[in-house]
Amino acid sequence: YQRLAQSTGTSPEHLISFRLHDAGQATAVETAYHQAGLEADGPALTWDMFVLVNSINDGITVLLLVLMAVVILLICFLCIRYTLLTTLEEDLQEIGVMKALGVADRHIRAIYLGKYRVLLGAGALLGLVIALAARGPLLANTRRQLGEISHPVLGIVIALAGTAVLYALSMAYVRRVLNRLGRIAPLQALQGVSGLVPARRRPRAVLAPSTGSRINLKLAFASIRRDPGRHLTILTVAFLVTLVLLVPFRIAGTAASEKFITYMGIGAVDLRIDLLNRPDAVTVADQINGVLRGDERVRALQTYRLETEEVSAHGRAPQPIRVDYGDPQTFPLRYATGQAPRTTTEIGLSELNAEGLGVSVGDRLSVQGPSRPVEFTVSGIYQDITNGGKTAKAMPGPTMDATAPAVTIAVGTADPAGVIASINRAHPDINVIDTRAYLAQLLGGLIETLTIIAWVFSVVAVLIATLIAGVSIRLMLVTERRATAVLGAVGFTTGQLRAQYLVRIMSMMATGVLLAVALAGPLGNVVSTVVFGPVGLTGINLEFSPLTTGLGSLLVLASGFAVTVLHTGRGFNTDLAPRLRG
Repeated sequence: YQRLAQSTGTSPEHLISFRLHDAGQATAVETAYHQAGLEADGPALTWDMFVLVNSINDGITVLLLVLMAVVILLICFLCIRYTLLTTLEEDLQEIGVMKALGVADRHIRAIYLGKYRVLLGAGALLGLVIALAARGPLLANTRRQLGEISHPVLGIVIALAGTAVLYALSMAYVRRVLNRLGRIAPLQALQGVSGLVPARRRPRAVLAPSTGSRINLKLAFASIRRDPGRHLTILTVAFLVTLVLLVPFRIAGTAASEKFITYMGIGAVDLRIDLLNRPDAVTVADQINGVLRGDERVRALQTYRLETEEVSAHGRAPQPIRVDYGDPQTFPLRYATGQAPRTTTEIGLSELNAEGLGVSVGDRLSVQGPSRPVEFTVSGIYQDITNGGKTAKAMPGPTMDATAPAVTIAVGTADPAGVIASINRAHPDINVIDTRAYLAQLLGGLIETLTIIAWVFSVVAVLIATLIAGVSIRLMLVTERRATAVLGAVGFTTGQLRAQYLVRIMSMMATGVLLAVALAGPLGNVVSTVVFGPVGLTGINLEFSPLTTGLGSLLVLASGFAVTVLHTGRGFNTDLAPRLRG
């Protein structure tokens, strides 16, 4: 170690840790430490901040999975409803016979309940086994960052409880749908009329003035008007499926964008040079600025003086806060509320500092300068993950110490490697941080995970759209078998009947997809707040991706179109007599 230190010119650093009886007194201890004039070259980090930083990847991933899983669960309930109604329609004759023989509704219901208990129970157990088997690799990173849990059995108990709750909810929904058995009259069931999905509107004449292809369109839209509930369900499912497909991709794209760091208390800089705890920091900074100002590759350059100031508000005891003095407009941040400072008597605070001082935008606070305290107005509040989340931004003014030994230089350039080489030639001992590489290390795992989640949900969304379209068409074909037989008997071809179903299904799916595309932005922003909020990132506006939006929408529509064509390809003009009899 001594040889390495001598050859590289490094000096040892020391980390000082405190174990408090009351974690809520962390700020008071930090203030007392600073007032005592003890060594404080680096940021003060609390345990909550360590947990927060280490849980960014896993926390965001888990929250996104939970939110999308809730949406998929709602869609799956609709699948159960359609599947069960289709089964009852197909078994209508048998149900009519049992009712005619005097079998009570509860006994008929018990037959279907027993079947779905087995199916749902087997599915729940299979999902639980897969989840328990997959938790090892899925939680490996969490264990590395936060350590092993003290009660591993508790996780299994919670998983069992969650599975039991989902199973109970599914069975309760099945019972609710099976209550419709009471609507079936024996005589009507034997005649092929179930009453399970009653038409809400009485039919009316729609074909009198129509000829040619307009007949198919009028019949299709008449079916939608006559039974809006079933068609609105298709619209709702298309809307939810498209959201499940688009929102994760937008979240992943936003996390990968260059603007994402502006939500984290870091300006959109390309290079960062930290000159900390050096007696010659100001001199070296001036020399580096002299080199960079004449470089055509540098598009923006700003020097920040980092000072720890005593700040108080509302008569409370002063707190030590790091203030970054410089022009905040050169590399602007995203402010959750308010705006960046524009005068020498305005200050922007990180959320943790604003919370600790008990101030909001427009409040006044006192900053101790070299000779006297100066009143500042809080101009804005922003999120920050640097320096333990406790920073402030201000214009150079009366409280700044021109000889402060901590300086940071921010550089904007399209050629980071070339500018780094120029700096290293002038000052070989200076460490220049490439922000892109830093962010790749900080967020690379998160971006990769979010992208994988987005692709997984896109596949699940397409499969669900296909399934819902399939069961919807199947239910329509079963409940409308007599109507399609009448149309076939009067001369409608299979192609014409298929066209009617395509108009009905695709018009609803297209409307749902368009609504999802229009609302993916505002609803996605709400989801992003829920997902990123627990790690201190709020007010994020998701990036719009035309390519992802277009391809995702076409994929949902194509799946519905393919399933509709597949299910309506044959059988319309066969067995007309039995279908007419019901």
